[in-house]
Amino acid sequence: MGGEVPISLPSGGDDPRATLAAAEQVRRAALAPANPSPQDRSIAAEASQISTQAQADLAELQAQERAQQAEQSSQSRNDEQLKEEQREQEQRDKAAREERLEELRALARRSTQLGEQLVTLDNVQRNQNVGSVLDQLA
Repeated sequence: MGGEVPISLPSGGDDPRATLAAAEQVRRAALAPANPSPQDRSIAAEASQISTQAQADLAELQAQERAQQAEQSSQSRNDEQLKEEQREQEQRDKAAREERLEELRALARRSTQLGEQLVTLDNVQRNQNVGSVLDQLA
């Protein structure tokens, strides 16, 4: 049973949690068919990239929320001690965000590579028999 179902990719609005959920739903929907088409795989790869960016945005938002909570809870501390702790926390948060962002970028690159490989494999399968493809991959 073939057909076409319109899929709307999330635009990355103000709520990264909602964007993440929508991107994951689109990715699952695109990969739901037993034999996803190259277009389905392309949409799934794009949804994965949007999901990765939403995860990075969410991590940034959570870091900001933690910073705000830390600021509110520490108002009664000595100003110099507080400033030093905040600088140290900001450095740790920044390092953690950069590390997480690099991980997410690596995942996005890998996701894109896999999507391209799937599309290439699909195109090769259309033009050659399976045995010769396996011979080339070996």
